Order: sequence, then structure tokens, then C-alpha cells
Amino acid sequence: MVEWLEILRAEGIGKVFLYVTDVHPNLEKVLKYYEDDGFVHLINYYYPPPYINEPSLRRLWTLVKRKEMFAQENVYFTDCLLRHMHEYRFIAHYDPDEIPFLLQHNNYSHFLDYLITSSEDESRKKIKENKKKPTGYRLQWKFFYNDLKPSQSEVTDVPEDFWYLRHTLTKVKDRNINTGFYKTLYDMDTVRGVFSHGPLVCTTGTSQLVLEERKRYVVH
Repeated sequence: MVEWLEILRAEGIGKVFLYVTDVHPNLEKVLKYYEDDGFVHLINYYYPPPYINEPSLRRLWTLVKRKEMFAQENVYFTDCLLRHMHEYRFIAHYDPDEIPFLLQHNNYSHFLDYLITSSEDESRKKIKENKKKPTGYRLQWKFFYNDLKPSQSEVTDVPEDFWYLRHTLTKVKDRNINTGFYKTLYDMDTVRGVFSHGPLVCTTGTSQLVLEERKRYVVH
């Protein structure tokens, strides 16, 4: 968690919003530190009836009732966007095992400036033809696997717990990309409801711009 938050901070992410159910006391201390620091905003989340909030039973429910679990996710994803839509023009959803990787931008602010001011590719042209601006920007996943490790000399000074910094290799050709293998950066000028990978409710339709993977992607 520390590595994930510090990488996001280094990339220029303005704020991280986390919904908390039950976490280990050690992680509570970490989250409290970043909350006091102002980088993280914590929101206690309780599953509504008929769902049970006892940790062990809730864990079992997430394993057995996958469809219901993913539907429940939409509640706090959308809640987060609606709470903060007037504070931030752009909000993205990244899990703690995901990091945006920007090959041609110094930080996330430069990336956002690029999206606002530049003409990207054929996808943007098609959206312009329909007289709709993008409601979101898709960053494809790129998978970095546990068993693809760099040479020992490359990570000599990197602590064992720093997973991202110790896993710098990926396959030349990754698995086939399907419709769920991406994460979306939402434009809050138009987005009003989301699921984990894209917009559901928008004021102008749900046209998304697919960004070139060779320029930026989500490490997963």
C-alpha cells in the first residue's frame, strides 16, 4: 500500500479516495498517516441490507456471489465520483494492484493537459463527427507477472516489499485484450454513474476514447 500511494504521489495524482470496510491494524496506521498528510481521504463503507457486514461472512459472499459483488461495487464507485465531481475535473479508478504508466508525460498533470488540448487518433475523430466529446479515456492493462523478474543487479537496492519496482518485465505480446482489460479516466463534466471499468450514466452519451497502449497504459 505504501509503495502504491507513493508512486501515485510521485506521478502527480492530487488525491486518493479509499472506501474502508475492515482492515488490519497495521494498515489502519498506514492509512491514518496518509489521511493526516492530506493525500488520502478515507470513507467508512458498510454494505447495505440484506448484505452482512461481518468480515468473514462478507469475504465468503464475495467469493460465492460474484455478480452481486460487482454490482455492489458500482455503489461506492459512483458515490465517490458524485461526492467529488465539483472538486476535480478528472477522476480515475485504480486498484492497489494497478498503476498508470505514462511513457510520454512527466506527470499526470501533463497527461491531462495533453488529453484536453491535443488530437489523439481516429477514435477522437469519430467522436467529434458525432459532436460528442469523450466522457472517459481508456488505458489498457499491461500485465507484469510474478515470475518475470529482472536481474538481481537491477533490484539490489530495492526492498523485497516493493512489488512494482521489482517487477519491470512484461511479455513482448500480452494475452488477448478483451473489453474488460482496461481502466477509465472519467471526465466529470459529463459522467454521473460508473462501473469499475467505464461510465454507465453520462449527460452526453458514453463515448470513450481508447488511448494508444504504446504511449501509456495501466500496470497490472
